[in-house]
Amino acid sequence: MSKMHTLAFQIDDDMYVAIKGYLDQYKLITNQKISQRSFILKLIKDQLSTPVEEYVSQNKTSDESGESSEDESEDCQ
Repeated sequence: MSKMHTLAFQIDDDMYVAIKGYLDQYKLITNQKISQRSFILKLIKDQLSTPVEEYVSQNKTSDESGESSEDESEDCQ
């Protein structure tokens, strides 16, 4: 078994409610429950499979329009 690490972060209430709502809808539609952990890990794995260049080009438009949040720029440092 590979070595495990803990990744912990806080999110605002609106994001938490949105995630819970999504997971509830997923369960209603598929009749399968997915955990918050599994959901977030899938999002991370999907993003990590995207080349960095593609990620940068996708986010340039929001950065150029000034929509980038302070939290995002802090996290990238």
